[in-house]
Amino acid sequence: EELEPGYGWNYEFLKIFNESPPDGETIGREIVDRYMDFYEGTDEALTLSVTDLSKLGGLVGSLDSLGYVAEGNIAEGGFNAISKARKGTKSFGLVSEGVGYDLVDIKHLALNLEGEFPDEASAVLSAIDTCIIYNQSSMENCYGLSTYIPYISKDTAKGSVAVYRRLGIMPSFTDFLVSFTEKLTGSRIKRDNISRAMPELTGFGDISVTLAQDALEEINNINLVIWKQLEDGSDYFIRLGMDSNVDIEEGGRISTMFEGYWATIGGQPVCLYEIERSGPSVKYSAPAILNGEWVNLIILFDNDNPDGKLLGALPGTEGTGSAAPKYMYEIQEGDIISLQYLAQLFLEDLSEAAGYPEYEKWHSGEEFTAPANLEVSVGPVDSELYMYGFQIEDIQNNTYYTDFIEIRY
Repeated sequence: EELEPGYGWNYEFLKIFNESPPDGETIGREIVDRYMDFYEGTDEALTLSVTDLSKLGGLVGSLDSLGYVAEGNIAEGGFNAISKARKGTKSFGLVSEGVGYDLVDIKHLALNLEGEFPDEASAVLSAIDTCIIYNQSSMENCYGLSTYIPYISKDTAKGSVAVYRRLGIMPSFTDFLVSFTEKLTGSRIKRDNISRAMPELTGFGDISVTLAQDALEEINNINLVIWKQLEDGSDYFIRLGMDSNVDIEEGGRISTMFEGYWATIGGQPVCLYEIERSGPSVKYSAPAILNGEWVNLIILFDNDNPDGKLLGALPGTEGTGSAAPKYMYEIQEGDIISLQYLAQLFLEDLSEAAGYPEYEKWHSGEEFTAPANLEVSVGPVDSELYMYGFQIEDIQNNTYYTDFIEIRY
């Protein structure tokens, strides 16, 4: 399901042919086990399964039936629930903010839709368990097979669905994709109630905002967003990053804690975009220029690495028009790195923006040379001006921001 690491398979499995001729299932299990053995102890995202292709007919039929009822449900106003299920399903090929390949785990999708379509989802669950003979993964909610449902890469969704239709498989599921995409990419819903919401700071680091219940029903994701003033007196702020670790309480109160600590690399704060959360493990991408090439640094936080671990750097992508980056660069001693930040104007009167050359721009941090073991550190933020607010992602994967509050450390 997930793209295999750069080294690929472990061909130690070929030794099995020195013994009596094995059957297909035995070979498959050996491939999976040797693959997982090879990457043991690494932080690679690993998924590999053995599929009985003779059983795929049942899965295709059940998935098509699920698509049929889901498409009818969208026509009757059920897009919200389906969008929430899609958002909550394990996705693969996430590279950075807004860049992904929209492949989702079939079984996890069916589990998320079981409440809406119990009979059809249960049939998919049964079929997938019949198809997948053996499955190993280093992540949660990876059950062996994935399918395409657009969400992250909205700009390419219509073209991708058109290609899907030309394949001529699962016609009802394809109709569902068409209807889902039309809603996803349709007219943007105006949400002034979100942009007018003002966060509050209560106590040390307790940041909250309250939204109306009807607004919450059309929200798929909420992040705390932190901006830092580019320089003293500037109207530009650089985005330090986002964190989805927020609580949604009764009455529409959304809260999180931020105690003034942030990750740094090379003595500079790093811009963090969450790309994967699995239990206590969270992976972030951080835009940077490495030896003159745009990359996304990949940083892991988990129980073993509470201050973060720099895993490497993925080549930058312009979107989903090219293949997903397979090789992660290892940061070497002597590499030249410049962290990158999105800088945006913060003006009380947006009509004044005409007096500035750009509303938003990329800002380069100070270049530094990587030491032998470049590490991530977590420490108190600098004594400067910061802006805190919440980024709201609605059921169409449109992004909105609450108002922002200023905090100076």
